[in-house]
Amino acid sequence: MLISIYSVFISLIIFNLWVAALIYFERNNEFIKFFGIKFLFALSLVCIFRMVFAIELPFTQVIRSDRILPPIMNALNYKFLNILGVGISLLRIGIIILCVVLLYGLFDFARQMYYYKKFIDAFQKEQWEIPDEIRMVYDRVVKELNFKHPPLLICNDMSNIPFATGFIKPMIFIPPLLSFSEEDLENIFKHELTHLKNKDICVKLMCSIFCSLMWWNPLVHILKQDISQILEIKCDLTVCDDLSLNQRVSYLRAIIDLIGTMPRKVKAVYYTSAMTKENERCLIQRFKLVLEEDAYHSSKKVKFLSFAALILTVILSYSFVFQPYYQTSPDTVNTSREVYFTNENTRVVFDEGVYKVYLNDEYVFDADEDMLESFKMAEISVEGQ
Repeated sequence: MLISIYSVFISLIIFNLWVAALIYFERNNEFIKFFGIKFLFALSLVCIFRMVFAIELPFTQVIRSDRILPPIMNALNYKFLNILGVGISLLRIGIIILCVVLLYGLFDFARQMYYYKKFIDAFQKEQWEIPDEIRMVYDRVVKELNFKHPPLLICNDMSNIPFATGFIKPMIFIPPLLSFSEEDLENIFKHELTHLKNKDICVKLMCSIFCSLMWWNPLVHILKQDISQILEIKCDLTVCDDLSLNQRVSYLRAIIDLIGTMPRKVKAVYYTSAMTKENERCLIQRFKLVLEEDAYHSSKKVKFLSFAALILTVILSYSFVFQPYYQTSPDTVNTSREVYFTNENTRVVFDEGVYKVYLNDEYVFDADEDMLESFKMAEISVEGQ
């Protein structure tokens, strides 16, 4: 199990292709109806998994490229400048830029967490007495959803919309003047508590860490918003799973009433379940899927086959990787045919300050610095250092 520039490159290609597919499927209600929202959720996690674990496994087959990759790697390794005895190549510049990009991503994530903590601390400092009618409905819903440790319920006027948050210590915030019926309150609490029960806030945290590091990829920003939408749909369908059509209409009416109390722009923190009304498409999609839930129910066979196919696709994505074939001229190795240097037939030994190249355990020549860089790109290790 190892990681190389080639395994990272192939992972990036696969990641982008899968994210593009996810973006298309997330906007296709018929796909969600047939395969289920949980399959789409699994696909979103698989996209992140495939990029994070950009590795070669023991069964990975190397596809050798002797025409395309060698000139590319040679160009990247070409040292066009020498500073204090250190050769500067495009590859080294790229590695430096990558480190800067990752450091910026970590800094941005730390900044997000800092403001999130300030956001939560401000809410927790001011806690009003919770009206009895709200507390009664909340306790009933908590008991119905079988929470062993009920999330903390906080009431103040710092927000005009209810939302759930908390990675370790879950909590729900509500405004004090909710002019909703008891049924609407029950639906609102079911929605927020379901988010906590499904660990959706933790999923958003994981997604945010990944997206902060991959911020330079435009598809990642769409992925982040699509995962948020998938979590909302999954929560809606979980709450409405056993509800009648009239009850689902009541559930959606509570969401509409809640939106009606919101200002035009709401500053929502990503690590909460706070709702905004800026994306009309997302709301329409949620409503349609909830109202049409009776029209579709994927069979267990379809669900099993779809998840099996997804797992198989992940395994197959690790089954190959492209690497360059480096060759030398016949005169160099004293043979009448072209020779390809790979990590299977080549050894480089550092002996008395010289890098000696052995092909099939036979000494062929001493490698210069440029050739040594090419060997390293082909994952040919150097012995004796």
